[in-house]
Amino acid sequence: MTKKIILVHGLGGASDGTWGNFPNFLQDDKDLEFDVVSVGYKTSFWKIWQRGPGILNIANGVLSEIRARCDLENDEIVLAGHSLGGIIVKKILLLLANKRIQVLQMLENIFSYGIDT
Repeated sequence: MTKKIILVHGLGGASDGTWGNFPNFLQDDKDLEFDVVSVGYKTSFWKIWQRGPGILNIANGVLSEIRARCDLENDEIVLAGHSLGGIIVKKILLLLANKRIQVLQMLENIFSYGIDT
């Protein structure tokens, strides 16, 4: 079992830029003992004339990336989403619940920033 913090960016962001130095700050904190993983999705915020993927498609893609990097049934996971990333995290939780995956046993914490709850 490993411990992971999964960061999901918001609309117009990117997995390698939205969070700034925050992932390094978390990774350097020896008391946390968590690996930090930033996951992303394609966003067309700056290209308003192009239709982007829907929330369900984005959530399925991010969930696939999380599954590739984590053992959903054994790892201790913290999900953190910023803006649209928080909505994506909520959709992922619904997808997992619909597949009868024990979400509450899997997740340590869920954080969302800049979204309505």
